[in-house]
Amino acid sequence: MISEAVWYRANTGFTPARDYLGKYFPLPEDNTIQNKKLKIYSKIRSLIQVALERDGVIGGTCSALVRGYGFQELRIKNGSNLIRILYFCYHKDRLVLLSGFDKREPYGKKVERMIKEEYDRAQKYYEDFINNPKNYEKYE
Repeated sequence: MISEAVWYRANTGFTPARDYLGKYFPLPEDNTIQNKKLKIYSKIRSLIQVALERDGVIGGTCSALVRGYGFQELRIKNGSNLIRILYFCYHKDRLVLLSGFDKREPYGKKVERMIKEEYDRAQKYYEDFINNPKNYEKYE
């Protein structure tokens, strides 16, 4: 059973998933923007919690394996953008949050190229974590 979620942390101290989610929190002063961002942030936190409770496997349209890579993605719809949070389960006791990005709709070759770059970057984070499993910070 997965006991905790953690942020992958590079040797430089960079935490890609946490930095990405930082655009949703802390919130700006504008209440309209604040409410929208809080709603998305709450959805993301809820999906991470469900992933923890289900040993990393959510199923349905909320998550999927990323073919050809060592991780999965959480999927959250945000207007015309699709938020992707990339993660994997490490030895069935940690859910490691690697990175995140926005996938714009509709998308063509330019967005497909961006997605591949994001997946390739996350694969490097995945491999770094496997080689250095103490490179993480607690998710809170």
